[in-house]
Amino acid sequence: MGNGEHDLPFKIELWDDADRHIEEVIALASDYASACGAYDEAVKRRPGELITLRQKARVIKKSLKQCHIGNSDTKLG
Repeated sequence: MGNGEHDLPFKIELWDDADRHIEEVIALASDYASACGAYDEAVKRRPGELITLRQKARVIKKSLKQCHIGNSDTKLG
C-alpha cells in the first residue's frame, strides 16, 4: 500500500476571499468521476465561495465567486 496522498490525488478545496490560501480541504478522491461529483456538490452547498478541484498541482475546475452590488438580485461573475 502507498501513502494516502498518492492514493487520493484529487482534492476539493475551499479558498479564502483573496484566493491566496486554502481554508479547508473539503474532500479527497481517488478517481476523476468521484472528484467531479464531490466538487459539484461542494459548489452547490457553498454558493459564492471559491472552490477548486485539483489533481496534485493541476487545477481542473474552479468555481466563480459572485459579487453582490446594490440589491440581492444583481450578480456579477
